[in-house]
Amino acid sequence: MDKLTATVLILALLALVVIGFFAVFRRRGKASIHVGGTRLEVEGSNEPGAPAPGVHGEKLKAGGHIKGTDDTGRGVKVVQAAAKGDITLANKAPAGGRDPNA
Repeated sequence: MDKLTATVLILALLALVVIGFFAVFRRRGKASIHVGGTRLEVEGSNEPGAPAPGVHGEKLKAGGHIKGTDDTGRGVKVVQAAAKGDITLANKAPAGGRDPNA
């Protein structure tokens, strides 16, 4: 067996170890393998992202009235709005107090 074949077999074995690592640690994982002049780095995560903010407003210009209200608990998102008065964004939890992001 020549040196190249041995290196490829070792890398294949280490790749299987990394795959096993991610099979066990499904939420988050990071692996780095250095063999000779070859380097392999693996990082992964399947954690849920942070929930969207309850109320989100971007590029708002007041001068009138802008009102954004959410009664489901999932949030309000307003981007680039102009008004001649107040801008109001409100978020209310749903009846029963259950978190919709849970």
